[in-house]
Amino acid sequence: MKHKQPLKIYFLKGASFISDLLPGRSENKGSIRVLFYHNITDLPVLREWHQMTTPRSLFEKHACYLAENGYRTITADEVCGLLASDKDIPKKHVCLTFDDGYRDNYDNAFPILEKYKFKATIFLSAGFVGKRDGAQKYMTWREIAEMAECGRFEFGCHSLSHKNLASLDGNSLKKEIEDAKKIIEDNTGKSVSTFAYPFGWQNSFDNRVIDAVMRAGFSCAFTAIHGANTKKTHLFKLRRIRISWLNEIGEFRKALRGSYDWYSIYQTGFSLCKKIL
Repeated sequence: MKHKQPLKIYFLKGASFISDLLPGRSENKGSIRVLFYHNITDLPVLREWHQMTTPRSLFEKHACYLAENGYRTITADEVCGLLASDKDIPKKHVCLTFDDGYRDNYDNAFPILEKYKFKATIFLSAGFVGKRDGAQKYMTWREIAEMAECGRFEFGCHSLSHKNLASLDGNSLKKEIEDAKKIIEDNTGKSVSTFAYPFGWQNSFDNRVIDAVMRAGFSCAFTAIHGANTKKTHLFKLRRIRISWLNEIGEFRKALRGSYDWYSIYQTGFSLCKKIL
């Protein structure tokens, strides 16, 4: 059965096409882009609104495109270190991240990342590791350890149970951040320095959440707000670009060039309207 694309997708593609025609587009101009995925599946993909799934075959095309076009992958921690340093941001560096810690990241993404010798960061929802939520499975600590042994995979924190942190009281907020960090460190034997806000839009974190993340000992935090990161970007408001089934190679190239960066304006407006309403 063929599924129609949500109207949102037609709008996104049309707007990105117009944006791509504007002068000054560059795949790297003193900035670094962080891509983020969720599920990497070998099952048929429903073209869903939230863009949570990427077919394994398409993910391999993305990896092949990066390799053939001279991109170098770095981890989220390396992104933080680079932005905090006096060093110039090198051209054609990209960071691959995955949110939540789904089992299909191990089954489907891991072999492809290994094939191309790519680095990646997986942000774990610590309370979900080894569990199952309906049809959705999460990686086990054994599988996480196997990936970590390769030396190219970093595991960051995506909270304890993936709640909207801005809506929590002080004690709950501390538990979601600090307990999750400790669980991941205890089970991996490695320090965790990077954090990704659950949901990641403007209404899912605020200065109170940022302060709590900083106090927990993280060196940087990533949002889901579209755009590139420069030396001026706040280290606890780092931007990322969602990648999914929508991003066939033409759209993937546009994402790397910044043709979707305008989407952060929509995200800001949507978040403000939701807060008011």
